[in-house]
Amino acid sequence: ILPIFCGNTLWGNIGFNVTDRYRKLDKQELELLETVANLIGSAIYRDMIQDELNSINNQLEKRVYERTAQLSDTLIELREEVSNRKRAEEELLKAKDDIEQAYEKEKELSELKGKFISMISHEYRTPLTIIQSSTYILERALQVADIDLGNRHLDRVRIAVKQMVDLLENVLVNQRIESQEVESPLKPLNIVQLTYEVIEEVNIIDRNKHVIEFESRLSREQINSDENLLHLIINNLLSNATKYSPLDTIIKVTLCDDSENIKIKVEDKGSGISSKDQKYLFTPFYRGENCGNVVGVGLGLSLVKSSVEMLKGKIEYSTEVGKGSMFEVIIPSNL
Repeated sequence: ILPIFCGNTLWGNIGFNVTDRYRKLDKQELELLETVANLIGSAIYRDMIQDELNSINNQLEKRVYERTAQLSDTLIELREEVSNRKRAEEELLKAKDDIEQAYEKEKELSELKGKFISMISHEYRTPLTIIQSSTYILERALQVADIDLGNRHLDRVRIAVKQMVDLLENVLVNQRIESQEVESPLKPLNIVQLTYEVIEEVNIIDRNKHVIEFESRLSREQINSDENLLHLIINNLLSNATKYSPLDTIIKVTLCDDSENIKIKVEDKGSGISSKDQKYLFTPFYRGENCGNVVGVGLGLSLVKSSVEMLKGKIEYSTEVGKGSMFEVIIPSNL
């Protein structure tokens, strides 16, 4: 029997027994059992975080409702004021227009909130289903001591959990950026090593369905910057490239520099972005018309742009429908 921790709190226990005979579990089986316990605890912890998100959503909905009521009352007062004070007609009409625009923005916020919750729920459903089914198979694998089968499904669970964690992290980072709560801890780091780590993470999620070519043309690998923001930038650019590129195509990652800046370039041969969608390219929760069935909530490029701006850099891109896209991030090498 092993404990299941949800965060730092003991939630319960998990155990298996063999009823037909006594047998002491070996180290590998105990590690599998411990892994299952950790995965269950992680899934429960994600549910708790989801509850917190729902609570935030409910508060937002209440605020929208209260604000809408206030705006409606203000519109009524303005109509009465127009009829009673003719000499202030132009100013009141202008104020009325401003309030109606604010009212429309509140309605848009409410619709965006509903779309956001729907996207998050949809994106969580697939990895949670994978975790649920793989956990059951892991239990069976433990019973028959099929280590290969157990390892395969452990990998599936790890990938599903990583997808959920990345999605949740993007949502939380977006919230912190909007509320200006993100601090930028600067420290020396190896940009080449960081890029290799991100490529490895993306390959795991992508299951090596694409070829990621990495080239460094740097005169120096050590820079002074924010490791978390750089990780987020490279990860989102690479993840987008794999999502929207045909299988087995090449995705190129290039690092170069000059006397003041580091340049991170990601090129793919994917679906590209239409001219219609390009003006909304960095808008949160907006997804292009050619996204099809590709999973996502439309936060990646918005977070990239915000992160680049926090690092006092800029982002450039070129794209053509059916031929692919190129994104280049330019940031100071020493902030």
